Parts: sequence; structure tokens; C-alpha cells
Amino acid sequence: MEHRKFKIASDIFRRVLVLGLGASGRAAAKLAVARDFEVSGVDESKKIDTEGLDKVAILADWSPSDSLPECDLIVVSPGIAPGSPLGLSAAASGAPVVGELEFASYFVESPILAVTGTNGKTTTTEMTQFILGDTAVVAGNIGKPLSEVALDEWRGTVVVEASSFQLESVVGFSPIAAALLNTASDHMDRYSDFQAYVSAKFAVFNNIANASNCVLNFLSLDHWGARFGNASAPTTFSAVENAADAFFDGSAVFFKTIPTPPVDLANSRLNTSHNVENFMAAVLLASRILESDALSAGIDTLLRDFRLGAHRQELVAEFDGVRYVNDSKATNPHALFAALDVFGGEGNILLIAGGLDKNMDFSISKRHSKAIRTAFLIGEAASKIGDAWGRIGVDCRFSASFETAVRNAMRSAVEGDVVLLAPGCASMDMFANYKERGDFFRKIMLQTPF
Repeated sequence: MEHRKFKIASDIFRRVLVLGLGASGRAAAKLAVARDFEVSGVDESKKIDTEGLDKVAILADWSPSDSLPECDLIVVSPGIAPGSPLGLSAAASGAPVVGELEFASYFVESPILAVTGTNGKTTTTEMTQFILGDTAVVAGNIGKPLSEVALDEWRGTVVVEASSFQLESVVGFSPIAAALLNTASDHMDRYSDFQAYVSAKFAVFNNIANASNCVLNFLSLDHWGARFGNASAPTTFSAVENAADAFFDGSAVFFKTIPTPPVDLANSRLNTSHNVENFMAAVLLASRILESDALSAGIDTLLRDFRLGAHRQELVAEFDGVRYVNDSKATNPHALFAALDVFGGEGNILLIAGGLDKNMDFSISKRHSKAIRTAFLIGEAASKIGDAWGRIGVDCRFSASFETAVRNAMRSAVEGDVVLLAPGCASMDMFANYKERGDFFRKIMLQTPF
């Protein structure tokens, strides 16, 4: 196992330097201390949460003119881009550089299942854990750093949500199975081009020897061939292609490669194309852990009890035939368009969109544009979205504030309409995170006398 390999190498790698002391970096530093390394930490912020880091030599308020502490191994937090001053300094140091996810995995003895993709990661991670039950925990980008799981010495399965940021520096991270849900324009402010972003996502498969344990959206097979060749085939899923190993016929999901009967989703809350695909990926991953009877029981439990998380196509209110939907988690165009697929009709969407511009592609199809009666645009990306959509006839109106956009959308709505918050952008130009943005949308609904 990677853990044993690293223990042998740790006779050489005695000094560990952690770059970035947010939640992931602090957890990695604590793990390194617990494993008897000499640990130092660097952060560009002046204010750092130092609780539990009393054995860590901390350099705060770092600037490019500062040298990095001497070390044998550098652990990089996911928020630090390779092209940032800290990232470049790490690369120039000559020491090996790994990410927090990678470092933590050396000390996790439990089987790891990994989930990545542009959209649906959190939902699929939660679904997989739900099917597995109390024998599994979730970690990674979903909130709890994998380093914390290693510190807890968890002995069940770990379902890891992995972002592209966490996968950029993969060396030996080796889940027993992993799923790549989809790839679409996102984080283009961090990557040189779309292929660099896709490459980071596909790194989740680098150390999985059995290709059948690589669970892949059928529509991404071209990317698979370009990276791994066609000598071996992943296990595929699709809501639109019956040639996939798991496919959806419009009412039921069929699994060709595992002994599970068709699963009827016709009347399920999961019966939307993206959640059907999330479901298929979760079942395929869980099948690598559970025997068929336990898998069937887990699926039954999921269909009966699972609820989608807040801020994910969440119906907040319905009055006089108008639905008000909070999809604040739609932080890229692909997720925005998925929401239009679910709620869009013929010009029935009053859309609140915009936010932090991550240099993404906002090109919109005619099918999606016809669903939007008016787009109320906000934030840094408003003009960019307006330019892209206005050229094909979408009625775009610019709002000075988030609340103004929401209230103008509400005033424009008539019976049969959907007031949809699906920003297609990150939130940090106006809010702390997507949750705060969604909560504010809810608050406006609650304050409004319909």
C-alpha cells in the first residue's frame, strides 16, 4: 500500500512544509505532526487559525521576496495554484511537491472511492455514502479534509470528493475505484486551456490498475482514449446513450456489468438527467465494495430516504402558479444549463445569473436561450454573459445588486413561470460562498408578501 511505501521513504522525508494553512493545510500539518515529522507551515495571510498547530513552525504574511523554509517534502493546499507565487516557489525549491489529498492518502488504510467532475460531485459522493451506509464516511472537497480521516484512523470505506485543484499534483493517490461525472468549462482562470483542466480531472484514474474500476461518463470516452489509449475500457454510464454500461431508458436504469436488476426512477425525485447519471455513478462505485444483496438494499434505502442538499435546484416557494428555485450551487455554465433542462419551457424562466468570472465559456444553445424570458444579470461576469447571450436574442437586464435582480425577476413572473437562481458563476465577488448567496435568495422569498 502507498502508506507502507511512504513510511520507508519517511526516513528521508523528515521535514514537511505545508503551503496554505486553511482547513486542508491545517489538517495536513496536524497529520504530519502526529506522524512525527518536523513540520513548518507558510501562508500569505497575516491572520491564521493556529489552534492545534503549536508544534508547527509558522511563517505568516509570506511574500514572494521571502524564502521558503528548508524541507524534504512540500504539501500544497488545493487553494494554491501551481502558477501562483507560492506554487512557483514550491516548484523551484527542488523538494517533491504533493497535494493535501495525496499526502493524506499515504496514511489512510481504508479503501477509498473517489468522485470528480465539473458538476454533481457532492451529490454523487453523498449518494455513494448513502448506499454504503454507516460503514462509509465522506471527505475531501465535500468539507472534511482527508487528513482528518487519516488522523481519526477510520477503518471503513472513505468516499472522497476530489476537485481538479486537489488532483493537479497526483503522484500515488490510488483509490480502488473512481468516477468522473462530466467535464465542462470551469476554473478557466486557473488553467491554461480546457484540456489542462480535463487533464487534472482525469488524473483521478492514474493509479487504478483495473480500467473497469474507472467509472466514466460515456460522453467523455474521447478524452479517455486521448489520455490512456483504447487498449482498456472504463465502465461507462449515460442518461442518453444506451451503448453505455449503465444507461437510462427514460424511466428505468439498467446495469450491464453488475448483478443489479433495473431500477425504476420514473416517480423518483432523482428523475432528471444529471441526477440519473449521479445515481448510476454512485451505484457503480458502491458495487466495488458491496455484494449484490447489500447493494440492492443500499439502493432501496437511497431511493426511499435520500434528499438532495440545499441550494441544488431547491424549490423555495410556490405561489400563484410561480415556482421559486434556489440553485445557487450552479457555479458554472454547465450547471446553469442543467437547471434550464429541468425547469425550462418556452420562455418561462426568469433567470438570475452572474457572479465571479472564472474566464468560462458562456455560449448558450438556442434550446436553452428559448427557455429564458429574461435574464437578470449581476456581478463581475454580467457584461460577459450579456454579450454572449444578447447576440442570440436573450433579453438581458443588468442589475446593480443581487436583491434588485431577484425582486425584478419576481415582479416579472406570471403563472407558469419559474424564478430561477442559477448563477453559472462563483459567488465570491458578492458573497462569502454559494451557501450565503442561496440563503439570501431564500431570505428575500421569506420577506416578500406574495
